[in-house]
Amino acid sequence: MNTNYKNHFWLIAAFIFLFLLRFFRLSELGLHDYDAVTNFLAAKKIIEGDFSMLFHHAAPFLHSFDALFYVVFQNNFINIVYGEAILQITAILLLCFILKKEWKFSATAAFFLAIFVGSSPLLVYSGRCLTIDNGSLLFIFLTLNQLQKLTFKNKKHKSIIYLSIYFAIAFGFNYKSILILPFVFGYLFYNNSILDFIKKTIIFGGINIIFVGFWTLIGQFFLGKWTAYLGNLYYLIFEAHQREVTGESWVEFDLLYYFKYIFYFENPLIWIGMGMVIFSIIKTFLKRNENNNKENTPIFSFDWNELINQKIIFWFLFLASIAIPTLFLEKAPRIWILVLMLAYALSAWAFLFGELLNKSGKWLLFLGIFYNCWLVMAHIYSYSDTSYQETISYLQENKITKIYLKGTLQPVPFLENEKINYEILPQNFDTKNLISDSVIYILTDDYCVLAGDCLEAETIMQDKKNSYSIRNKYAQKYQLVKEWKEPTLSEPFLYVEHSQYLGLNFSESYDLWQKQATDSTTIRLYKVFN
Repeated sequence: MNTNYKNHFWLIAAFIFLFLLRFFRLSELGLHDYDAVTNFLAAKKIIEGDFSMLFHHAAPFLHSFDALFYVVFQNNFINIVYGEAILQITAILLLCFILKKEWKFSATAAFFLAIFVGSSPLLVYSGRCLTIDNGSLLFIFLTLNQLQKLTFKNKKHKSIIYLSIYFAIAFGFNYKSILILPFVFGYLFYNNSILDFIKKTIIFGGINIIFVGFWTLIGQFFLGKWTAYLGNLYYLIFEAHQREVTGESWVEFDLLYYFKYIFYFENPLIWIGMGMVIFSIIKTFLKRNENNNKENTPIFSFDWNELINQKIIFWFLFLASIAIPTLFLEKAPRIWILVLMLAYALSAWAFLFGELLNKSGKWLLFLGIFYNCWLVMAHIYSYSDTSYQETISYLQENKITKIYLKGTLQPVPFLENEKINYEILPQNFDTKNLISDSVIYILTDDYCVLAGDCLEAETIMQDKKNSYSIRNKYAQKYQLVKEWKEPTLSEPFLYVEHSQYLGLNFSESYDLWQKQATDSTTIRLYKVFN
């Protein structure tokens, strides 16, 4: 076995481990939430020649990638999840490959680094769903890798061109990639002369304008609208975050949200790891210098250059540049996905090479990996059974050829697979005005609680109180035909991820999850005599 193969075998081993961690019981699942289903529908429509959803979430690269996987792998929606999960795993391994070189990790240490980062419960959850984050991560790390090459010594424009292209692709997957720009421009400004900084900024802007122009032309060509892409982008950045349920601003001052989230659903050991990283940085920052004091007593001096030369500081500052602003914005764990990845990676460095733990740190790393796996089993695998396929089979057996959906999109991929006609009812509807049939069937489930659009209650979150009793309002008007338990709707990540939409703090989201899990989430089929 040659040396190169040995040195890179850890990548193969880590990929297999992370692959299995995400794909265990994945074939039994549906799609988790509204965003996942609409991303699936966007890909399906592109294949059918309908580009109306190409710019949904302002993510044309995502929908193009998903459409490719949907065609290649036999038109099965689960295969799109496989494709996005592979993108995410590739991003994790790229980050760890970069860090291995910078931190001089052995192949064994790099393997455990990848396992620790990749077993983050949020990353596993995202890797089992269709999200705009999975594709963008890979290109964000490619962007940051190029960024480190842009220093005073590097006068060529090759790296800034690559950086600009990688960022443009990341932005085409996930508009929230814009959060990395303050760090990118700050780093460029610090490491380049004013003239070089201006030149590189112009190149960066020019290349990204070309990409935006391309999508604008695509929107005009296929949809007949110059604003198809830019209008959607403007809405997402400036308007969509005014919460539809509560009407509140996107500014949010629940500063402890992510601390609580990590305590309950991630690995609290990363707080120890980050504390050790900060200790190491402060120690370098306040370097002892005994030469400048006439009394020959030790003093502390400012040594910024030495601090910058430590490869650890680049990633720490990047983490801080994302974490600090988002503490003051609306809350959802996915906004912190980059922060968590870097927090796990830096903690692994601290456990293996930090100055406080010596050799005992590796045992802390092993404990962290085992705890991550336990969290994945407790909060993800435990909720992996779905009854949607059973529900669709019931519709087929009873020759129900058309179904109306209320407050949920989760059945859509299963209905599409079986080619059952469906329509989505608006929030305020009257069956007599909308539907001419004398008898109709309405399918709903407990996702309506998170959508604020329940058939049985006007809103679950009025005044942020969780004491609603649902399934009663239409008990006489509508006949409940059948009810199925649906464990996937009790998954805790579903509730904390909707904090942003519902305007809840962490405790309120947690309490809502506990209530729903206790009540047992269900799918319900109603027969309505119109």
